[in-house]
Amino acid sequence: MHTNTAVMRSLAIIVIIAFTAWTITDAQKINPCCVKVSTAKVKEPIIGYTLQRENLPCIRAVVFQTESGFFCIDPQQPWVKEKVMQLRLAQKNKLSPSSPSSPSSSSPSRPVSPCLITSTVRDAQKINPCCVKVSTAKVKEPIIGYTLQRENLPCIRAVVFQTESGFFCIDPQQPWVKEKVMELRLAQKNKLSPSSPSSPSSSSPSRPVSPRLITSTVRG
Repeated sequence: MHTNTAVMRSLAIIVIIAFTAWTITDAQKINPCCVKVSTAKVKEPIIGYTLQRENLPCIRAVVFQTESGFFCIDPQQPWVKEKVMQLRLAQKNKLSPSSPSSPSSSSPSRPVSPCLITSTVRDAQKINPCCVKVSTAKVKEPIIGYTLQRENLPCIRAVVFQTESGFFCIDPQQPWVKEKVMELRLAQKNKLSPSSPSSPSSSSPSRPVSPRLITSTVRG
């Protein structure tokens, strides 16, 4: 009886520790959001979308995905509601096992993660998300790129690291962050140098993130 009680207590402790670790891991993954929206129509072909809920300074928005980037759009616009319904129908037809393969049903309309990131806005119509919080925790995944985000409240100064699974908003004042940025810059410089020999170190991907690139889901 005492043995069973001890085992149950041990299992309970393990569950609590695992849950705590999972919570901390999620808390460290700080990603950006839409803080402004546009009413202008997206002229590029839309291949996906996500609905962002209000959580100030992040506001309610529809985020449309195109080949060149993402757009924060006003969800109250009639054309937006129509486009969302169209994308939902296309996705439903694509997922249906009985639906025949066709250009309309095979068009990609995958939901995009609300955890999004960008830096500069290239024109008035392209309102994109930004980092509104940063993490000090080290990114454990291999970093393949980065971008620097300037302060433009509510967007704050941040380093955005890119991994295969997504993007991370990181505190630029952390010593490890400065070291990693220098490392990525050196790798990029060596990669672009015409005189540099081809080697595993110089061919490692360390491309800066495009200002129009946005995060996907960050998986733990």
